[in-house]
Amino acid sequence: MEHKGLFIILLSLSIVLGPVGSITGAPEDFEQRLRSAKVICGEAGSFVQARTVLTEDIVNDNFCDCEDGSDEPGTSACSNGRFFCRFDGVNGRYLKASGVNDGVCDCCDGSDEYDHPIQCKDHCEADRANRIKELEEKIELTKNGLKALEELEKQKDEHRANLHRSMQRINFTIDGSYVKYLKNNVAMNRMRGLRWAVPDHKYRKLETDEKRKLPASLISNTADDSKENEHRAFPVDQMCVELYQRTKITNYPFLWFEAVAVRLFSVLALGPIWEMVHPTGISSTLDNDLIDECFNKFKIASSKLLELKESFSSQRNDLRKLQKTLFEEPEEETTDGLVGMSAECYQFNDKVYLYEVCPFTSIKQFESGSFVGYLGKWDRWENGIQLYSDGMTCLQGSIAQSSIKLSCGLSNSIVSVQETVKCVWEFSMTTPAACTTSMLAELEDLLKVTSGSS
Repeated sequence: MEHKGLFIILLSLSIVLGPVGSITGAPEDFEQRLRSAKVICGEAGSFVQARTVLTEDIVNDNFCDCEDGSDEPGTSACSNGRFFCRFDGVNGRYLKASGVNDGVCDCCDGSDEYDHPIQCKDHCEADRANRIKELEEKIELTKNGLKALEELEKQKDEHRANLHRSMQRINFTIDGSYVKYLKNNVAMNRMRGLRWAVPDHKYRKLETDEKRKLPASLISNTADDSKENEHRAFPVDQMCVELYQRTKITNYPFLWFEAVAVRLFSVLALGPIWEMVHPTGISSTLDNDLIDECFNKFKIASSKLLELKESFSSQRNDLRKLQKTLFEEPEEETTDGLVGMSAECYQFNDKVYLYEVCPFTSIKQFESGSFVGYLGKWDRWENGIQLYSDGMTCLQGSIAQSSIKLSCGLSNSIVSVQETVKCVWEFSMTTPAACTTSMLAELEDLLKVTSGSS
């Protein structure tokens, strides 16, 4: 009779404590700490009902004593309780208390359904084999990535030299554009002077077909000698160049003398007399329509050259910033491999937009071949993630920003692009530059633990 009573007591304890030597839903060391009175409610020591130390009689008694549910690891009495699946993963994992005895096999060994009629299949060994295979593949990938990294690091010096050459070319272009801008300004001012020196001839009307023509001596010969092309006028741009060349500074005194004389005769109403005695001056072959048109042409050209200079100046500033980011004041995360990676830009097409990522510079978006705008320009590193800010203005007035998460891979490529919230993009990229020897060591140690080898 005594043996029967002892059996009933052990059976009831097996439900509460689970397998012999363990407490259901708790880590392996929980029972040992419980018996030595070192288990309290919660990791920080928070407790209720004046209980600082848990005892065996209140653990898994289907009554929630601790606010954090730590006294009920094997039941669902506490809404915030946690059941520990010992054999899931490498070090086990926690399951919400609501998943205990709910008819769903969550733990690989089915231990979370210890008091439910469902029969759970133990697939822990199969899961472990899959983890071992995944780890072996990651180790192989990391090893090959480290080999590719060696070649990528060699591109650092070449990239530095290319940036230097690009800077020289841009400086040369900026200087050339500025010189052309100054020359156009000189030509524009000369046209302004000519406009005064060649007044409107009220007493002499030029024929329409004589307008916008220079003397025949300045018209180049053509292969076609037909009458139609014999007196063909030059395109106005070339005419403006010819006009600028003909009215060089040495001719200015004659132009101004003639201008003063014309104005004097006009004021005195002696136009017909001037028409009989006037010398064949330069102004006789010029007309104000041409001068005005050339003035506008040179003005537009000057404006465009100035815009070109400013555009190249912006590119120069970007290059200077890139040189500073990569070589002069690199952050700790900016490794030699990432410097080599930044020598190129990378594209990703999601069938709607085309994205172009230029590491440490900018991220652009295109649609149907047309540039939409910047999704961000290089800002900084944050927790190993690249941040790009100050992009285009979106519809609701927010400024575009992006982030790039790098992972170990055999090549530099964009894996995915996602607009997580309005005007905020997340990019995932693989690169050998993200492969490290410490990463390889961690994977190899994890493989040893998972496979059970020391």
